[in-house]
Amino acid sequence: MNVENSSRKSASWYMIGNFSIKAITFLSVAIITRIMSVEDYGLYNTYLVYESLMSAVMGLGLPQTVKPARYYFKDDFYGYIKAAMVLTTLAAVVVTAVMLSLYRIMGLSLYIVIAMVFCSWCNCLVYIMDSRNIIENRYKSYIGQNFVFNVPQIILSIILIYTVKDKSGYELRVLAHAIPLFVILIIVIALFIRKKDKIRRAHYTYGLRMGLPVVGSSLSSCILTQSDRIIITKVCGDAYTGLYSAMNYISSILYIVQLSMQNVWEHWFYRKVDEGDLDEIRRRLKGYVTVFTVIVMCLILGGVGMLMTIKGAY
Repeated sequence: MNVENSSRKSASWYMIGNFSIKAITFLSVAIITRIMSVEDYGLYNTYLVYESLMSAVMGLGLPQTVKPARYYFKDDFYGYIKAAMVLTTLAAVVVTAVMLSLYRIMGLSLYIVIAMVFCSWCNCLVYIMDSRNIIENRYKSYIGQNFVFNVPQIILSIILIYTVKDKSGYELRVLAHAIPLFVILIIVIALFIRKKDKIRRAHYTYGLRMGLPVVGSSLSSCILTQSDRIIITKVCGDAYTGLYSAMNYISSILYIVQLSMQNVWEHWFYRKVDEGDLDEIRRRLKGYVTVFTVIVMCLILGGVGMLMTIKGAY
């Protein structure tokens, strides 16, 4: 199979997989919001904001370095993956120590703090694996990993909330979120223990030199995209955050399209950079931007059309 056919195939699988997982998640919102109180749902989404901020700190920017490292460390790439996981784990230990000493001052329960630091650490390792799967065009592994994370947590949430009555829906939702991450963590560790690649000092040096400058960008991105939930919680309360979070799933269609296209583009882009074929990158970039712009315009027009139809009906 040539490169063009391989790219089209992986693009199709990314699109199908991402939309399927998002569709299941979207449909589950209708169920979960009925069995959880709006306040608990708002608390859970606020918890996810703090978890994403902590993941940005623990990750040390290392997930973003995996893709270029694939071509920088051609012969011992998996040694670099191991080094990134070790650095992330050390950062997680430091963050955990800080959180355990400050959680009472922050007004958080010990249960939530432990869940938060554990899930944040797991998220960092999952992001590293996602980057590795994308740059090596392992679209089946990428989709499978995201399926194992998203679908079981929905099923577990429904089961736990229905069966466990002495805990709040918020705490049970956090637990259901953590269990699939733990399963993925075990799989990731098992996979890389089997690898024979050794960690070298150059791996640590490269990771810190390339990753640390990205931490500020990751934090600012999290604040930009997630701070609305924290503000709504502080100003209006947890119930309004829950309503806002449920409606926010509808706006994720464009993100899924962008993510699927980006996954294919990055694999192709880094390979062309390694080959030194910059003219081909410039030529294809125009088409990539044009296609995405057309998709955005179609979604905007579709949304306007739906609003006009709904307005006309009333």
